Amino acid sequence: MAGTRSRARRLALQYLYYVDLEGGAGGAAPFDEFARSFGPGGADIEYAAELVRRVASGREGLDSAIDAAAENWDVERISVVERNVLRLGCAELSPGSDVPAASVIDEAVVLAKEFGDAASGGFVNGVLDAVRRSRPDGAADGEPDEQGS
Repeated sequence: MAGTRSRARRLALQYLYYVDLEGGAGGAAPFDEFARSFGPGGADIEYAAELVRRVASGREGLDSAIDAAAENWDVERISVVERNVLRLGCAELSPGSDVPAASVIDEAVVLAKEFGDAASGGFVNGVLDAVRRSRPDGAADGEPDEQGS
């Protein structure tokens, strides 16, 4: 069974996908309204909201990191699912995150496989690992977090 943070990541991804399809946050319902309507029971809604905030406030920097790590790919050419999984992963790999990089990447690969196509998991794994390696601290690895990664 997926942990509360796993369900939170799933909800955050679904919201980010929705916002992306709506052409930006201007036409999308606020996250709290979306979460009330579509949020799975047991999800850490606060953590999902924090992830959405991190992606929204740091989108330019996240997209730059993705562009740099995804050789020969422009972030806007990446599928909507993969792009938003990568944004979530990059947001969680940011300095100060309490989630080990290995857990972030594993969780992102699971989401990519669930919502993307057959090649999504490998693509997301490669890009996020490149992002992790490019960070000054190497986005320190460790054991999976205790709240369901």
